[in-house]
Amino acid sequence: MRTAHRPTPLGRVSLCADRGPDHDGNVGRVWIIRTAVVLCVLLAGSGCAHARGGEAARVLTTASASGPCTWQRESGNPNARYLGTPPPTGGDHLGVHTMTITTNLGAITVRLDPADAPCTVASFAYLAGRKFFDGTRCHRLVTSGIYVLQCGDPSGTGAGGPGYTYPDENLSGTLGTYPAGTVAMANAGPNTNGTPFGNVTVGLDLVRTVAGGGTDNGSDGHPKVPVAIQSMTVR
Repeated sequence: MRTAHRPTPLGRVSLCADRGPDHDGNVGRVWIIRTAVVLCVLLAGSGCAHARGGEAARVLTTASASGPCTWQRESGNPNARYLGTPPPTGGDHLGVHTMTITTNLGAITVRLDPADAPCTVASFAYLAGRKFFDGTRCHRLVTSGIYVLQCGDPSGTGAGGPGYTYPDENLSGTLGTYPAGTVAMANAGPNTNGTPFGNVTVGLDLVRTVAGGGTDNGSDGHPKVPVAIQSMTVR
C-alpha cells in the first residue's frame, strides 16, 4: 500500500490508529486535512502528517469558509466513482450532525459541525446519502509513524474518489500532529478537499482492534483483521 503511490484522491475514508491514548489524553477530537474522504482516528498522539505517499497533513484552524461551495469535476482518474456533485450551496450548513459508520465489527459515531467546515460536511453527507461508501473495505493500515487505517475507496485500490474536488477549508500553514480520535483527510495537493470534521463519540475500540491485529506487510499493508463499511449515514 505504500509503494509508488499516486497522491491520495478524494473519496476515501481513513482511520488513523495506534496502540494507546495520546499524550494529552485528548481522545475524539476531529480535524480535516485536504483531499480524500479520510477519517484519521488516532489512538496515540501521532501525526497523520503523511496519509499516503508523502502527502503532508495540515492541522485545521478556525472556520473561514463562507458563501456557496464550488465543486470542480475531476478528470483522468479511472478509479473514480462519480455520482454527481453536491448542491452549489453545500446543503445545510447549520446545526450539528451525527455520522454513523456501520462496519462488520460494529459502529463508529462521529459528531459533525458544519460551522467548522461547511463544504466538507456537505460533501461527506452527499456521498454518504448516495451510498458511495457502502460495501467498501479498509484497504490500508499503517502501524508506525502516521498510524492510519484507510477505508472507503470503492475501487479498493487507494486511488479512487468521487470524481470532484473543492477548495481547501480551514487549513493553517503549519504541519501538525493529531491527538487520539482524530478524524481527518489525506492530502493530495491544494484545493482537493472532500470530507468532514467533528468529534468521534463511539467506536475507537474498533479501530484499536484492527490496529492491534497488524498488517500483512510489516507496518504498512492490508489489515489482518478484515474491516469493511457496510453503510454510512449523516443525520
